[in-house]
Amino acid sequence: MFIYILDDDSLLNIFSFCRPGLIDMDKTDPDSLLILRGGHWARELWWYKLANVCRRWRYLILGSGLHLNLRLRCTYGTPVADMLAHSPPLPLIIDCLDEHHEITAEEEAGLILALQQRDRVRRIRLRMSLPNLPRFIMALENEFPALEYL
Repeated sequence: MFIYILDDDSLLNIFSFCRPGLIDMDKTDPDSLLILRGGHWARELWWYKLANVCRRWRYLILGSGLHLNLRLRCTYGTPVADMLAHSPPLPLIIDCLDEHHEITAEEEAGLILALQQRDRVRRIRLRMSLPNLPRFIMALENEFPALEYL
């Protein structure tokens, strides 16, 4: 049976099984779990390759964003302004963990733009050099109603 014969519900079930968890084992203590804090948030991009298979899959995935728990990840090197302009209004993850990375003006503007989408931001991780941090802290001064992790 070819995959194009599958109905949308069957494909959505398959796609939901492809979604990775954010739970990791702590290497120093095998009985504890690191949830979100140590998880590799790049795993949130699992659906990008599936959405690029064909138009049907792209429409199905983007149309089922809530069901599939889709997120857009904003980080260094990501064209955040373009992503926000051309993507559906999915929840946002802001993930800046490289404290040795020199932030370009374009990256800074994009990340500040993402932080201004307060009702969409679900998770924020900021670890950066001290000269860069105050501008981002100022962007955090108001309430984030959907924030799950800071």
